[in-house]
Amino acid sequence: MIDVKNLFKFLNQNGINFFSGVPDSILKNINWHLEKKSKKQHIIVANEGDVYVTTDGSDPRLPGGAISPNAIFINGATVTDELIPKESVWKYLDDGSNQGTLWQLPEFDDSSWEEGRAELGYGDGASGAEGTLLSYGSVGSDKHVTTYFRRIFQVDEASEVMSIDLGLRRDDGAVVYLNGKEIWRSAMPEGEIVFDTLANDGAGGSEESIFHLKEGVSPELLLEGKNTIAVEVHQVARTSSDISFDFEFSVTRPSDPSQFRIEKSTMVRARALNGGNWSPLNEATYTIGEPAGPTNLVISELHYRPLAPSIDEDPEGIYSRTDFEFIEIKNISDSPIHLSGLQFTRGINFDFADSSVIGLGPGQSAVLVEDLSAFMMRYPDTDPSSIIGEFKGNLNNDGELIELRDSTSSLLRSFTYNDKLPWPEGADGTGYSLVLIAPETNPDHALAESWTASRSLHGTPVGNDKAYTFPEWQVLIFNEEQIKDENFSGADADPDLDGLNNFVEYAFGYSPLDRSDQSRFSDLDLVEIEGVQYYVFSYSRWKGVKGVSFTVQISNDLKDWKSGEEYLVPVVGDFESADGSVNKTFRSTIPSNDRKEQFFRLKMVTD
Repeated sequence: MIDVKNLFKFLNQNGINFFSGVPDSILKNINWHLEKKSKKQHIIVANEGDVYVTTDGSDPRLPGGAISPNAIFINGATVTDELIPKESVWKYLDDGSNQGTLWQLPEFDDSSWEEGRAELGYGDGASGAEGTLLSYGSVGSDKHVTTYFRRIFQVDEASEVMSIDLGLRRDDGAVVYLNGKEIWRSAMPEGEIVFDTLANDGAGGSEESIFHLKEGVSPELLLEGKNTIAVEVHQVARTSSDISFDFEFSVTRPSDPSQFRIEKSTMVRARALNGGNWSPLNEATYTIGEPAGPTNLVISELHYRPLAPSIDEDPEGIYSRTDFEFIEIKNISDSPIHLSGLQFTRGINFDFADSSVIGLGPGQSAVLVEDLSAFMMRYPDTDPSSIIGEFKGNLNNDGELIELRDSTSSLLRSFTYNDKLPWPEGADGTGYSLVLIAPETNPDHALAESWTASRSLHGTPVGNDKAYTFPEWQVLIFNEEQIKDENFSGADADPDLDGLNNFVEYAFGYSPLDRSDQSRFSDLDLVEIEGVQYYVFSYSRWKGVKGVSFTVQISNDLKDWKSGEEYLVPVVGDFESADGSVNKTFRSTIPSNDRKEQFFRLKMVTD
């Protein structure tokens, strides 16, 4: 038995996933079963009040005492089921024989035993309480020492049972077994018990009618369905004048089992609310899945030189561009992983032990930010539970070494990014982030070709994508002097001289101040269907575009352009890439071997 004071210390040392969220006065009533509680089972219960839990690291109680909107209600009440009541019917054997130990087992055949209702015994006289009279043998001065009892009972949803309480009337001593395991020894000596072992003390007077109580029997011994209780009652002497036996068995379980589920490693915080009074805050950490490692975790995005804040983002002028830096990590496996023990040690500094985000689900991402309030101003739709925390330091604008270490201090990721070619220059201060290409393939982070500039302005941390009209985009990209010069910032201007005007750069999601590779925007290929080849045209646009229509057109003379499914059939649905782009593919309805020239173009117009 552990005391309440050391409860959570015990849990941490033994890795037991138990959480109560109730005051010490309640904990002491249920802590008895912790030592053997399955690590896969979780109890959240309050004998007084209701339980509120959070999984985002916040307190279920708001300042002032209100219930947090992030808190999940759990009915912490319990009910007690009496599975074997007093005065039940029992199988018994009263012939004084040596039954060894096999009779204690559930599979033992007791079909030849007698059956009777408790209380079972003899010697209480005509007004005694015996419901069934037992035999002591043929010689009153040499009575049987031991009498055996068995009963089968049913338990449904055994995994929900929190505690077992027993009651025993015995004269003189007894040993109780549940499914073949000893669970209680009352007034019996230590060591091996055999058929002629005498009880320690005799029960006399009022003690003969007492029901002795026992709490703290492990629910782990219960089986789903049929269970067996076996009891042997021993006399204190062969000349004893009487024997008595009765028994009761009850279990406690939640009155309304919660459907609360944890799918990934999580810190659970909870309080019990009884009337207007809250319990102290309790918390426990559940780690689910494999630890993060080089095969399942990538650094999927870096925003090392963001744009300066707009007036809307920073009306009081309190932020700098560095406040909007972030790093995104991503679980690329198909199973949950936990982040316990991770640390960023170079580039930025951050200890994951300081975060309530301790796990990622399959394919899930989360971010570390330089300044939380600034980040939420720019990305207000971000789920707070996907923000790991604020890192220390700043990402270097010229590039630097990034190191992420695991719980053993081994390198999980180590690479040096740069702001010069062959690294994407579009991530260097023009509003775009550095995005890992095809993160699910676990590319080498140290290679420049593994990275691209984001197609979304401000990057795409944990799926954030804000759509902009062309005028809104112009204000974000160009400074006041450039905005005034239509030859530099206008829709038809091409300030980086890459052959793509500003409107096209906007529509495709690239920086107009950084030369873009035109071959990345569209592609023409052949596909074979039932032995016939057709041309396939694909293009990739920025999903942050607002108020622009995209139409693929086809012509055989560069004069008469056609569109619609009569001429072009969508091959697949929209496919979104991690860099913030949407990829679309269309197939010509005219076979490529019809000896007709086919030309394709993409038309983009404002709505």
